[in-house]
Amino acid sequence: MGKKINLKEKLKRKSRAELAEEKRQRVIKVILGLVTAFLMASSILMFAGNSPSSQYTFNKHRFEQVKGRWATKINGKTVYFSYYPASLTNINMSPLIKTRLLNSKLVLLTFDPENMTENMLQASDFVRFTLGYDFLSKNIQLWEGITKPDRRYNLTTVTCNKSSKYMPVLEFKKGNETKIYLNGTCIIAEATTPQEMIAVGDRIRYALYGIMN
Repeated sequence: MGKKINLKEKLKRKSRAELAEEKRQRVIKVILGLVTAFLMASSILMFAGNSPSSQYTFNKHRFEQVKGRWATKINGKTVYFSYYPASLTNINMSPLIKTRLLNSKLVLLTFDPENMTENMLQASDFVRFTLGYDFLSKNIQLWEGITKPDRRYNLTTVTCNKSSKYMPVLEFKKGNETKIYLNGTCIIAEATTPQEMIAVGDRIRYALYGIMN
């Protein structure tokens, strides 16, 4: 039998052409789903327009609504979110998860397509695409995978078995509750609906930027 190749070796051996093609396919799918995901997020954010202006400051960060999204300045750059942070305080996230992500050399981002509707998959694509830029802004490398082969995605199989302290797996999946928790060194983000999937993504993003704990 041949020598077993671990994930790190496999990452190094991928050609630039292969990486470019995988990125192109992911971006195409995200673009197709972006409008749907944006409309889903916007439809549940309209209530925020009735909030008094005094509620537009959270943890010393000033927010304003721009075309249905929440915008704030972080290190001089405008960053957009689908949810205002105060509406996400019911989604618990251990400070250890934030620390583990920020101390990582590489984050393995994966998702479980099983039992996901098309809208849920589009929301998941939207969240993972957005998180990619957030991790890059923190100089954290990102690798995308999938928990099991699926004809819709040309991605490497990545499960929690690949997770380690400095190379954690962050897995998105459909569940009976909306929550973010640790399973060993693996970080699980569960959501019950497409809207909740986007909310979970924002909860993680706010933690990465230090706006929420």
